[in-house]
Amino acid sequence: MDCSKHTSLADAHINIHQLFDVVCWARYFGVAQGQIRAAVAAVGNRASSVAAFLQAV
Repeated sequence: MDCSKHTSLADAHINIHQLFDVVCWARYFGVAQGQIRAAVAAVGNRASSVAAFLQAV
């Protein structure tokens, strides 16, 4: 049995659950998300880069 492969599969399973948590949170706070995007657009490219980083995480 390859323990390293099992560990990576377990990590992937956890990451999938975290991804679903983020999606649920984004849907629940959809209105706030729109306000955040508007604020980001007003601030400019630097804030936009931060927002892109947060979305990637």
